[in-house]
Amino acid sequence: MPIPDVPLRIVRKRYKLLYFVAYVAEGLLLRIVVPPNSPAPLLLIAGHLLFIVFVFVAVRSFRGRDEPIKAPRAPWRMTGTVRSAVILAVVFLLITASGVFDFVTPRHHPLSPENAISSLVTDLEILVLVILYINSAIRLHRSPDPVVPKPVTLAEPLTGLD
Repeated sequence: MPIPDVPLRIVRKRYKLLYFVAYVAEGLLLRIVVPPNSPAPLLLIAGHLLFIVFVFVAVRSFRGRDEPIKAPRAPWRMTGTVRSAVILAVVFLLITASGVFDFVTPRHHPLSPENAISSLVTDLEILVLVILYINSAIRLHRSPDPVVPKPVTLAEPLTGLD
């Protein structure tokens, strides 16, 4: 099954950062829009689905500096470079370890069943991301993008000398 392409392309770092700011704003907006008396599972499911959608769009639309912009990414590809894939895998692995540690040792309050399930689902989602980023790093390392030589120009042509 082919993975659908996202027509959006985000190349500059400031726009990538703005994308994640939009994710945080979306989470805050979700808490404002959804009535406080709505069932907790509805809010949890909506939050997890929006997280998956934001990650999917980011993975399919973010492009590295030397990565082709027009062509869709390979389905297994998560980042533009091996280095960024490894860094993200390590960051997500640390987040997962922190989540598991918090789950195992509740410090201030006992976990409700909804929070326990949400914490477990969050840890599983992020662990899947770790696996996908490691897979992407390995495959990028095995078969890097072909180097496209840049055209060499010795000087700009002068106009009017014909």
